[in-house]
Amino acid sequence: MQVQNCYKMKTDVSSGTKTPLPTPTPKQDIQPRPLQSIGYLTTGDTVEAAAEAAACKIADAENKSFVAAEAVKEAERVSKMAEDTDSFLQLAKEIFEKCSRGEIVLMA
Repeated sequence: MQVQNCYKMKTDVSSGTKTPLPTPTPKQDIQPRPLQSIGYLTTGDTVEAAAEAAACKIADAENKSFVAAEAVKEAERVSKMAEDTDSFLQLAKEIFEKCSRGEIVLMA
């Protein structure tokens, strides 16, 4: 297989001629990617370096996932606390209104 004008060309083994692979339709605007650098990798990197870079990215993603899950738990806790506080405020308002009208409020 050979690359020519950003398209891969397949060599027909029986006749030795090159046949182009399906090309994109005219509607599509496809830009070739630079081959020198993809993320942390360059063309001279070894497989070990690529594996190490991938492992680092996975570890970073797992850490971010854990931090996000803890943040969600904390947000839920604070939200419940706000709901409870709102309920207590409503109760305090009702008790205050009854007391201001001279009613006796008994609490058990």
